[in-house]
Amino acid sequence: MFLSAGTIGFLVALSILTFVGWYYYKTEIARNKYLKSRISSVDEADTSKSKRKAKISEELENMNDKMSYEKLVLIGVFGACISFIVLFMVNAVFFGILFAGAFLFTPEIYVELLKMKRKRNFKEQFPDALRELLSVMRSGQTPLQGFQLLSETAEYPMRKEFQRIYNDINTGGSMESALRGFYKRNPSSDTELFVTGLIIARHSSPKVAISTLDTIITMIRVREGQKKSTASMVASGKLTAIILAALPLFIFAGLETFMPTYINDFLDLTIGKIAVGFAFVLDMIGFFVARKITDSSDIVGQ
Repeated sequence: MFLSAGTIGFLVALSILTFVGWYYYKTEIARNKYLKSRISSVDEADTSKSKRKAKISEELENMNDKMSYEKLVLIGVFGACISFIVLFMVNAVFFGILFAGAFLFTPEIYVELLKMKRKRNFKEQFPDALRELLSVMRSGQTPLQGFQLLSETAEYPMRKEFQRIYNDINTGGSMESALRGFYKRNPSSDTELFVTGLIIARHSSPKVAISTLDTIITMIRVREGQKKSTASMVASGKLTAIILAALPLFIFAGLETFMPTYINDFLDLTIGKIAVGFAFVLDMIGFFVARKITDSSDIVGQ
């Protein structure tokens, strides 16, 4: 039995429409998957950026710094562009890329410098703050009243730290937990001595607490003398580490500036690129190992 021409045409048309519908359906599924993946990747990138911004903004606020994250990013982008253009003009393309990449981490570098400055100021202010606290306790007042006075009169960062101690205790927390929080935020042998001594002394008479704090101040003063005696040796070691790490980079920059053909021919070779990269990695490893050694010496001095 043969099908009529109309029936065959109808079946062909139905087959074509079915194929077109199936193709459109599969295309839409693939398109939706692609769009979802793109949206997901964009969301992840936005989340990563927002986390970075939130973290750096919080650290800037904690350190009472008026610089904003947006300004730091702008400075970094501007510095990256300028450094790359200048080094590109003197045929130092490799260092142009290196410095441009470093400038993109301007917010993180700025925060680390602030942390170093805060740590240095804290170490300088801590003995004076303890002497002020001792004077308050000798006048017959409690340590809590001393914390309140320091939270109003001390300089940053000591003022903010004693504000946190006072607020923690004043809002229902124990003095022990407030002091342990203080040590957790500022870990050092001096703060550990202060926190441990004050926690033990608070269960004794006021005279014992005053005597304990006086002993702690004396011990910190002795340690400061020891630190100063080793500071010059540690500083010279750190300076030597910086010079030794920077010297190969300056030599390479000089060769690329004054002998660009020689360096470019060398970098055109695969083995040349590998050698330069390997040398750079070894240079950085040597620098960080030297810094670790000098930092360990610094800790021993503390």
